[in-house]
Amino acid sequence: MRLDYILGEEQLVDRKMIDEALEYQKQHGGRLESHLFRFGSADEATLLKALSRQFRCKSVSLSGREIPDSILAMMPPETAFQNIILPFDYDPQQNLLRIACENPANKMLMEILEGTIPGRNFDIYIALGAILKAAIVAGYRNSLAYIDHSDKSKPVYNLGYLNVDDLSAGHSGKHSSVLVYDEDGQCSENLLDCLEECSFEISRIGSLSKFIDQYERMHTDIMVLVKTGTVDDICELVGGLISRGIRINQTPTIILTGDEITDDLMPLLNSGIEDVVSIGAHQIAVIKLNRIRKRLDGEKKRYLSAIQNLGTHGTLEDMNVIDIIQAMGPSEKTVCISITGSGNQLTMYLDRGNIIYAECDDRTGPEAVYLAIPWDKGVWSVDPIDPGKLPAPNNFQSNESILLEGCRRLDENNREENQEFDFLKNLTE
Repeated sequence: MRLDYILGEEQLVDRKMIDEALEYQKQHGGRLESHLFRFGSADEATLLKALSRQFRCKSVSLSGREIPDSILAMMPPETAFQNIILPFDYDPQQNLLRIACENPANKMLMEILEGTIPGRNFDIYIALGAILKAAIVAGYRNSLAYIDHSDKSKPVYNLGYLNVDDLSAGHSGKHSSVLVYDEDGQCSENLLDCLEECSFEISRIGSLSKFIDQYERMHTDIMVLVKTGTVDDICELVGGLISRGIRINQTPTIILTGDEITDDLMPLLNSGIEDVVSIGAHQIAVIKLNRIRKRLDGEKKRYLSAIQNLGTHGTLEDMNVIDIIQAMGPSEKTVCISITGSGNQLTMYLDRGNIIYAECDDRTGPEAVYLAIPWDKGVWSVDPIDPGKLPAPNNFQSNESILLEGCRRLDENNREENQEFDFLKNLTE
């Protein structure tokens, strides 16, 4: 039975929403459940219930699910990306590997699994496509460097701030942002001067609440926590930041503190802290921050290379709207890019790498892209499309001019928000 019939028959989704999603599917292709999820018409649990009935198979929710590396290692990354499948559980007694997929009706799926993972039994589950794709990217992100990019006939792309051709000579040229918490003003000017000379963009904040607000509102590459006192004082600071949503395990973070307690704070590395450095050893701190930046640049290089060669899916936390456009533009591919964030969906069509059509909510053309540039959470997909199925253009600006104006607006909005924050702060003081 068709999915729309199941959803309507069981009254899982309003009929009007189903019809709108069907019309969108008719115009733009894709899977009905993906459109319903992206539009917010149905949640993951509702759609999995209907999909399980449609395909007569078990379903699995991957939202927030942590899959052990030992299970991910059972499947080559190339197999996961190319076939949109993911191992999520293993029963050693039955030698049974449980696999999440988007289309259990794929008759080639079992043959692919037996060919790439011989000697095991398999149990197939259906998962929601958008969440499955994000889970694949998250699970195999560190393995993308091992995907074969040996075809030297392909051009080397210069992606603006990131030169994919060569990172060995130094950093990418982008001003890596460093958010510094320094409540007592103990961070030496020598350290700040050295970091600025090394092209780090420094935001130094003395208020914990403002530090957290800055972290939530603006992307930062690296964090530095400057704090002296006892071991308990430092642990209380780190624990407080984690409890208030600061993702120390995702944003490289170093602690600058008194030399006498640096060794005692090493257990904090288990909570995600990158390193603990003596507050007086600013040269060591600069070296460590440069190494972190080089590592981050290397990860971005590998990730952008994978995007250019494979075309895939991911999350905005891995790659934002600007990065996606910069990665796909020089590839000269004809694709449809769907990006969901902040309750809206941006759909862009690129003809040989150039944005020719964009829509988001009631906005079209460049204005639709400007709306999506600030998004930092959500999912995206890049799918090839037949040139004959491209819509009539509604954009005639270059990718570069759109991104330039979008970044200008983003910077202007951030300045206005900071001014408003300072104004309100002054009123309360």
